[in-house]
Amino acid sequence: MERPTRGRNVNALQHLAGYLKSELSGPARRRVRATILSYQRGDMPIEVPLELLRYHFDVEQCDYPRDQIFLEPYPLELAARWSG
Repeated sequence: MERPTRGRNVNALQHLAGYLKSELSGPARRRVRATILSYQRGDMPIEVPLELLRYHFDVEQCDYPRDQIFLEPYPLELAARWSG
């Protein structure tokens, strides 16, 4: 298994965003793209574009991309452990 890199993450984010290209309006599509590019530059953590994609997949009811492990890599039960 290869380690994730920023470049590979950007590629995966762009691939997932492609599922929304016909569903989103121009401004929403540009916002997704700008958020991915901000992550690529290191201006924000990966969670920001991930959450934006999750939101749009939920609103547009895109089940296949929403079910990808890349969007939810850890079970919710593990997240509860880290909440302090």
